[in-house]
Amino acid sequence: MRSLTSLAVILASAAALTSCANTQEEAKITNCGHPVNLQKAPERVTLLAPHSVNTLAALGVLDKVTAKAGKYPEQLYSPETNAQLAKVPTLTDELDPSGHLNIGREEVVATNPDLVIGYTDQVTPQTMGNTPVVTEPVFCEGAHDPASWDSVTQEVELYGQIFDREDKAREVNEQIKQQVAQIKKVDRPLKVAVLYPSVGGGVTYAYGSASMATPVVETAGLDNVFGDVNERVFEVSAEQIVAKQPDVIVALYQSGDPVESVRALPGAETIPAVQNDKIMALPMNYAEPPGPLAVEGARRVAEFAR
Repeated sequence: MRSLTSLAVILASAAALTSCANTQEEAKITNCGHPVNLQKAPERVTLLAPHSVNTLAALGVLDKVTAKAGKYPEQLYSPETNAQLAKVPTLTDELDPSGHLNIGREEVVATNPDLVIGYTDQVTPQTMGNTPVVTEPVFCEGAHDPASWDSVTQEVELYGQIFDREDKAREVNEQIKQQVAQIKKVDRPLKVAVLYPSVGGGVTYAYGSASMATPVVETAGLDNVFGDVNERVFEVSAEQIVAKQPDVIVALYQSGDPVESVRALPGAETIPAVQNDKIMALPMNYAEPPGPLAVEGARRVAEFAR
């Protein structure tokens, strides 16, 4: 009897501690240094970027999205996910030349969200008052740590925590780990430049060690020629790209033809990747930001480079 009484006390204490821990855990959810104050898992989510869609779908919470803005290319998603997205009202799909969403704070507030995913110039934790706003950790100001597959793990864990799907998040991350291990690398040393060329001319961007693009191409067996730059994305000149002499160029894009933009760079004809038709157009979200789609991105890069 004494042992049963002791057990009851232990279980009661454990329950109290668990309740306390859960309350504390809610307070511990942070994103970009800001607390994410949620009384319960979100039910009305306004989505301002496509980056998290596959993570939300994998966690089984995409049905919590009640409004969206931006472009959501169908080739990035499964038929089931596209069907779900098609049911969500679109506020706007207008992007500026650099691919950033143009939307005002008032339009987002009017959707009455209990969570906003994605920052814009006018939509941030500072401007949205009591409505939590989160973004991908890699987009946080001052985030310069080298990206890795742990970055994907952290992204999935963040949304698992926010939506109270932590067990599912662990399951998704284990699947991603297994899929990455199965990717077959190229069998010879190759140099790659990962670029975001402005379609129609203008600024060209490259991706460095803080970008998920680096572990994506490294998993495929390639060496990022800008991998020694401790930045996620930065402007580069045509001369800098030519000087690196990449064997492969991965041209990220959201719309238009990035391949022709690369070919139009001054001196591009002297780059091995251009000479050998090794310019790969890759939808942005296969390499940036960290998320489940990066697995498919690494697989596609490896296949293209062979």
